[in-house]
Amino acid sequence: MTSPTLFTDADNTLWDTDSVFARAQLGMLRSVQRLEGHSRLQCDPLSFVREVDQCLAELHHSGLRYPPRLLALGLTQALLGDRPDIVAKRVIRGRGGPRGDSPPYIDLEEQFLAALRITPALRLGVRSGLNMLAEARCTVMVVTEASRTAVNDRLVALGIAGMISRVIEAPKRPELYRRLRKLDRVAAGSFMIGDQLDRDIAPAKEAGLRTIFFAGGFVPRWSSSVDDIKPDYVVDDFEKAAELVIGGDETHRDASSYPRRRAAAQNLGA
Repeated sequence: MTSPTLFTDADNTLWDTDSVFARAQLGMLRSVQRLEGHSRLQCDPLSFVREVDQCLAELHHSGLRYPPRLLALGLTQALLGDRPDIVAKRVIRGRGGPRGDSPPYIDLEEQFLAALRITPALRLGVRSGLNMLAEARCTVMVVTEASRTAVNDRLVALGIAGMISRVIEAPKRPELYRRLRKLDRVAAGSFMIGDQLDRDIAPAKEAGLRTIFFAGGFVPRWSSSVDDIKPDYVVDDFEKAAELVIGGDETHRDASSYPRRRAAAQNLGA
């Protein structure tokens, strides 16, 4: 009998991209505070940055991939006490405050992008889980919307490239997963694991794959909830996902309460 295939997302599933972004965002906040002479915040700094970040992403045509200098401009105005949603509208329209093409803000953007190039740590249970899957002769393929070259480089840097059979770069739509299910080496009952309910779980579930939600550290406020998407399983450790893939029907029955139990424990909708 052919062993199941595990399709896996890369960012925030195999490695902790969220922590890298958090450090970069906090570094930008500190730089803006020094540049503008602002004192320390009275609220949580990361929450402050991410409120501005999400307001910008909701308005910009590139979503969360908007140019980082816009975040620097937004933080400059938000530190003066303006509401993040109002700040975001001004910044997107290029009105009010300093210009984004001025040298200080270009420098802040370059520093931010440099901070994002730091290699992240593997997420909990990834190395041991991939070893388990390799020993069980399960195939593991990465499905990503990022650059395949960049993902391959990161797999090598983290020492797990040998446990991944293929990296597939494509938009995550149900049609993609239906095509993936037709690959010769993909057995029935294969899985998709990811940290984004909308981008990883929903399209894979629609295409008939078993789905495993492995929540990352940051959930945008516009994301759907676990109750909306209903992944087959929710885990807080990649090794537990490997156990589900390897274990067969008995493990699947034992894990049938994973989604509700794990979601309640982690308050994933918060």
